[in-house]
Amino acid sequence: MSKDLKRKWVILLGVVVLILIGAVSFYQITKGLVADVLEVQPRSFAITIEEKGTVVAQVMRPIHPAFAGQVIKLPVAEGQLIEEGQVLAVVNSQEFALLRLQINNARSDLISAQNRYDRLQALFEEGAVTKQELEDAQALLQSAQNRLQQQLEAFAVHGSQGTRIEPFGDETGHYAILAPIAGIASNLNVDAGELVTPGAPLMTIYQPDVFKVETYLLTEDVQLVEVGSGVKLIQERRNEQVVFLGEVESIAPFAEPQISALGLQEQRVRVTVTPQFPDQSKVAPGFELDVQFILQEAADVLVVPKTALFKLVDGDALWVAKEGRAKIQHVQTGLANDTEVIINDGLNRGDQVILNPQLKGLREGKKIVAK
Repeated sequence: MSKDLKRKWVILLGVVVLILIGAVSFYQITKGLVADVLEVQPRSFAITIEEKGTVVAQVMRPIHPAFAGQVIKLPVAEGQLIEEGQVLAVVNSQEFALLRLQINNARSDLISAQNRYDRLQALFEEGAVTKQELEDAQALLQSAQNRLQQQLEAFAVHGSQGTRIEPFGDETGHYAILAPIAGIASNLNVDAGELVTPGAPLMTIYQPDVFKVETYLLTEDVQLVEVGSGVKLIQERRNEQVVFLGEVESIAPFAEPQISALGLQEQRVRVTVTPQFPDQSKVAPGFELDVQFILQEAADVLVVPKTALFKLVDGDALWVAKEGRAKIQHVQTGLANDTEVIINDGLNRGDQVILNPQLKGLREGKKIVAK
């Protein structure tokens, strides 16, 4: 091959390489940058605090034995509908038998003392007995009255714990525990044949028509909540989230120490919420809900993720796609929560915000291809 022909091939090859380089450069310059883009539209916005809450019955009565003994009958079951006054349990108690015997003896003594006093008073009026004999009879009557009163007060101490009881059957030591309210039996803690002591929980009766939700807020958060504040109650079900509304009913005047999920001790305040559960809602005491306290709300505002913002010397800015090209847009921000912020100025309905301001290759004028 001649030198001239070689020179022509070298020149041709160089031209081809230059054309390829130019084509690649042109492609790199003109090809679009794929980016996640948010088209902003007016919507509602809220600043919230969220904690776990537990459904509790508004009317709930713990049931305890009045006297120590052995449960010989337990005619109720977990979840059973209970009528007021219904027998919940029968207990055989030596303590109850002894107290009944003492009360019966005191009543008998009082009757005898009353009869003696009435008889001596009639005789005194006839002059058949002395005044001293009548006064002695009166003192004996007063003593009998005092003893009976003491026995009745001892019996009342057991009843003051909120347990309704009455003698059961012919056995002196058998007493029945009666339901103080109508409702549903739950949390049964004993079986027939077991020994029980006063104060030990037997069961709980709750009324199923009115519920409350209890949750605990950190002391720094509870200051942002007021009685009457609105809340959202979120129930997680298998394939859906069900949202109920509610209102703060009460805030405890003191904090309680609690252990966090990380094992740290925290000071928290109990907050009680009145929920708006529909009649057919599937909730019961013990159910766990997410309680979302609404601290501030705004309607028809433009909202972007906080992560889309970046700082410039003269304030906050966003990357936006204008006519398919990247552009820096200065903005003024408003209310913000943990993840989002309201844009008060600088954006319009329908603007496209580039979500990742750190996207490689992003610069002014760059063609943007929305993902």
